[in-house]
Amino acid sequence: MNPDEALAKGAAVLAAQLAGADHKTKVILHDATPLSVRILVNEGQFKPMISHGTRIPTSFTDQFSTYFNSQTTVSIYVFEGEQPMAEDNNPLGKSKIEGVRPAPRGTEVFDVTFCIDREGVTFSALYKKGDVRIENAVKVEGRFGTVSLEEKQRMIEASFMLKEVDREEDERVAA
Repeated sequence: MNPDEALAKGAAVLAAQLAGADHKTKVILHDATPLSVRILVNEGQFKPMISHGTRIPTSFTDQFSTYFNSQTTVSIYVFEGEQPMAEDNNPLGKSKIEGVRPAPRGTEVFDVTFCIDREGVTFSALYKKGDVRIENAVKVEGRFGTVSLEEKQRMIEASFMLKEVDREEDERVAA
């Protein structure tokens, strides 16, 4: 049995007992994301897509735009973790969209969709412009949720303790 599942089941049973439920009470346990799923797009946009603790299965789509003038390729890097800086999180995978129409920064837009189920994470990027449709889907296999329970707890605790430092770093990067 997965250690995370064992912990969650034990916590659910204990909570039911503490709440005064008898042994006939049905306990329902839902799968949830162990850590937030975040993406880094265009060397500057680092954003949480799905928060930790979100019930799965789930999906989320957001729209992004090109970061540079005349940009023809968009790179998307996926991470799990709670820190606002990419290098402080666990990398899961990457994707690339090639063939974007050269245009001024922010003109060309694309959608990034995440789907999380019991099998793991799938993310896809879709760029549409007129007759041009470019889609790149990536299945993250075997790495999502593999961070140890202790490491997950450390990451979550660190995110709360470093919130002010992270906010200042975000402001510096945005400037």
